[in-house]
Parts: sequence; C-alpha cells; structure tokens
Amino acid sequence: MKRTCKPSSMKAPSQNNSNRGLSSRSLQSSAFVSGANIPQLLFEFKNLIFTAREKCFRTHDRTSSYYPCFQRNPLSEILKFNIMLFGQLSKIVEPKVISVFEEVGFELDKKITHKWLRHYNDNIDLVIGLNTSGRGCHFYGVNPILDVYMYDYRRIFHEITGKPQEECPIPFVGQAMGYTTPRRTFYEWKFTENNIEEMLSELRYDLKEYGIPFMYRMLDLRNYVERTKRVRDLPARYFVPIMYAQLGEKDKANASLEKYYEEYGNRPEWFTIFDYDKFCRLVKQYYDL
Repeated sequence: MKRTCKPSSMKAPSQNNSNRGLSSRSLQSSAFVSGANIPQLLFEFKNLIFTAREKCFRTHDRTSSYYPCFQRNPLSEILKFNIMLFGQLSKIVEPKVISVFEEVGFELDKKITHKWLRHYNDNIDLVIGLNTSGRGCHFYGVNPILDVYMYDYRRIFHEITGKPQEECPIPFVGQAMGYTTPRRTFYEWKFTENNIEEMLSELRYDLKEYGIPFMYRMLDLRNYVERTKRVRDLPARYFVPIMYAQLGEKDKANASLEKYYEEYGNRPEWFTIFDYDKFCRLVKQYYDL
C-alpha cells in the first residue's frame, strides 16, 4: 500500500540537511535562483566578457606592437556594447577608403566587386583589390592588393593556342601593399572607432609613396616576369615562358617550360587552362625556341 504524507506532518529540513547530497552545480543554481550571489555572478560575467574580447584581440591583431594595448572598460560600458564592431565600422570606413582610391585616379570596376582600376593605356590597367578582415571583432582591417592587368596577353594566348580570345587568361602579380612599403611584410591598416582619420592618412601616404610606384615598376616587362614567376597561380606557368621569349631570353623560356612541365605536364586538361604538354609544343613553335 502506497504511503502518503500529509502537509502538516512534513518537517522543514535543517540548513545542513538541505545541502546534503547536492552537487556544487546544483548549489550554484540554487544560489542563482535565490539571488544570494548575484554580485559574484555579475563579477564572473564581467570577467568572461573580458576574456572573450582579449582572445579576439590576440587572434586578429598581428601588429600588437603598433596597436594600443587592450584597455578594460567598466561593466556598465560593456553591457551597453560601447565597442564599435566590424559591421558598424565598415559602414563608416569603407566609403572613406574608396575616396582615397578615387583621389589618386582609381574608379570602381563595374564588372568585378571590390576592384578599382586606373586606366594606363588601351592594353593596361593599374588595379587595386580590397581585402578586409575583422568580422565580429573591434576593428576593420584593410589589405589592398596591387596588380597590373595586361590585356594584350589574351590576344597572344589566343594566337598561340587557338583558344577563343574571350576565354583566354591574363597574367597577375597580386602583391599585398604591405610588402611594397619599408615594412616588407604583410600589413593591415586597422581602423577602430578612435583612429579612423589617422589610419586614412597612413593609407593615403603608403599608397602614393609605395603602392602606385610599385605598379609603375611592373610596367617594365623584366620586373613583371620576375614578380609573376613568384606567384603560384594558374596563369603564371603559361605567361612566364611567353614573357622570357618576348625579352629574347630563350634559355630562360625553355628552362621555365621544363620546370612547369615537371610540375603540371601530367595534369588532365580540365584541371588546367590549356593542356600543358600541347602548350609547350605550340609556344616553342610560335617563338622558335
């Protein structure tokens, strides 16, 4: 027979007995419900937010010696989300960065997003691509990629291979602008809510003093081919031999064909722009190598 207890017969447990057999997690939950430890919980919540922000800072800031050290804010400010994050910064900073590009004669490429062109002649454009970083964090990082597009190589590739000209590639140099500055390393111009104008001035100066002169140096075919052969992209294996042949350096043209053939000659045609074994025969015939 099932026993039942009347409410009047139940005794209130003592303080010691009430905690007997309970885990620390249960006790914490109980304390939270009762409100006994709310100041302590708020303090732990504050530290948790600080830890997450510091981890985000360390992960994304590659130039910590340049950026001011992390400053902890009062909990009241943290709870009001006073730190401007990437999404907010991008709406303010990106139009200003674009205006810097426009100041030095670059216009948005209507065919490709996040690329700006400066017309040099009918066959050449100077190019800036815009890479960004910092999504979900406290900064908006800008990394301009510099290039020079030489469209005449589409015609040359078509004449050598017979591939439709509109499907033919062009060579790339793809240089991150930080490497063109005295830093000689990867560098991002990191915008926060407190340094926007300062970073704009730095970006403008570096682009005018180092970025644009680099692009003009690439108009020299010898500089261009030396840079292109360091780029591990698909078009380089075709255009490095062509450029050496144009410069009259047949030994280097043949050596580069052999080098690239060892790396890519056995790849199936669908994996390449054009069958490389066939390309080697055609380019040697075209330039009499």
